[in-house]
Amino acid sequence: MIRACYASSEGWLLTQDRLLARLRKAVPVDAAFVATADPETLVFSSAWADEPLRALGPAFLDNEYGAPPDVNRFVDLSRSARPVMTLDDATEGDRAVSQRWRTIMAPIGLGDELRVALRTGNATWGFMCLHREGASPFTNAEVSALAQIAPHAAEAMRRSTVTLTSSDADRAMLVCDNEIVTAHSEGSAELLAEIDGPVAIGDPLPLVLRGVLRRLEAIERAPEETERPAAAVVRTRRGSLIAVHATRLLGPDDRRTVVLSLAPPSGASIAGIRLAAHRLTPAQVKVAKLVLRGQSTRDIMAELRISEHTVQDHVKAIFDRTGVRSRRELVASLMH
Repeated sequence: MIRACYASSEGWLLTQDRLLARLRKAVPVDAAFVATADPETLVFSSAWADEPLRALGPAFLDNEYGAPPDVNRFVDLSRSARPVMTLDDATEGDRAVSQRWRTIMAPIGLGDELRVALRTGNATWGFMCLHREGASPFTNAEVSALAQIAPHAAEAMRRSTVTLTSSDADRAMLVCDNEIVTAHSEGSAELLAEIDGPVAIGDPLPLVLRGVLRRLEAIERAPEETERPAAAVVRTRRGSLIAVHATRLLGPDDRRTVVLSLAPPSGASIAGIRLAAHRLTPAQVKVAKLVLRGQSTRDIMAELRISEHTVQDHVKAIFDRTGVRSRRELVASLMH
């Protein structure tokens, strides 16, 4: 399984297929879900699922971002010292504690789940959830196996991100009411098809875009929660990146109209993902972002309250990690 994470240079999807094929032989699974994530917002940037999980994707998203929070959420695993957890462990054997199990999983015969935050370095690159039918739980040995594999799967996701480029597609606007597409700008159908297959007026909003919408709703419930915006940089099927932002429109009769803007990512959006992909430390990321803003060494010293020697050490490490030799090359490499 670990070898499968490094066997392909043709992108994450092929790696995922090989990894899951080997995983199913070692860990009996009745349904699986895998998503890449924007490491800055933790919103899904692509998603794949077995049936019936795919059809229930909107319900799972509601649970992931809903209030009050359920147990064993992906976002919590991404922050936890233990990024691998079964539902039975999270509920101490009482699955009914979980609203997700009661309302989504139990009605279709699913029992225990094994969730994994795919982390490497300081960044979370995606998530995996394995489901098993009936009463049989995942064993400690199976949990241990996933814990060993997870960093390698995360590394495969990270490596695939380094090679992604900004999409050359035109900007697009998408309007939805109650998660149904009601209008879109001319030419946007082709861009939407790159993300999750063809989408027409009257269709449900694609799952990946629903994640951005759920993030918007979470901010609306708790306006002080501004750490992660209602935005994500998502992956297209062609191996490029699209920036998605969600905005609520105010209208009569409490209509829940949302506008999603899709566009090639800004230099700052691309830079943030690439900095994470190059595995910089948190301190190095802070320095790198200031360098990308054109700040001088003296400016960085003042803003971060560190010495000139420390700034220079960080800049040298950033150059080494990103394979550049100057600040100008760093800007060109990360923001274009």
